[in-house]
Amino acid sequence: MNDLCSSARTGLIALSMLMALAVGPGAAIAAEHDTQRASAPGKPVADAGDNEVGAFDVDVWRAWRTERGRPRVVMFSTTFCAHCPALAEALADRLASMRSRAELHVIIMDREPDARHRALYSRARSLHVFDDQPQKIRHAIDPGWRGATPFVVLLDGAGGSPRLSLGAPPESLWRAWALAAAGPG
Repeated sequence: MNDLCSSARTGLIALSMLMALAVGPGAAIAAEHDTQRASAPGKPVADAGDNEVGAFDVDVWRAWRTERGRPRVVMFSTTFCAHCPALAEALADRLASMRSRAELHVIIMDREPDARHRALYSRARSLHVFDDQPQKIRHAIDPGWRGATPFVVLLDGAGGSPRLSLGAPPESLWRAWALAAAGPG
């Protein structure tokens, strides 16, 4: 029995050591992210080639919602979302096929995107990273949203209600958004 307890204890110690190693690099990434944050919301925090990486918070969200004449497709992602890069490509293809003047913006919710993630979202007009409490930002976007990704928000640029979709927006949502984004006429 003592051998079994000793083996279990050794296993727990090894697991604890592995977990401590896993937390270390994550903490370093978070600390690096904190030092790279911009002083003003929505301002670039790092060079992303053709994409700017900006800070995203409730103030940026409110500005985007109220800005007239600039329709946007906003996709919320995380660095571990397996389906998000493909959906971002599909959204960019959809906007191109519609000949829309709307811009695709990708928001990474968990940490500053590295070069690999920036490349995955190269067709987005910009990349942003959460710059405030995630719960506060998600509540401002949709009080019922719990952070599942990919989460897509269609902003018509006319002050209409945001159109929300977990995953790819259905055709009916695209049609309603496109009509509102086109404006009167």
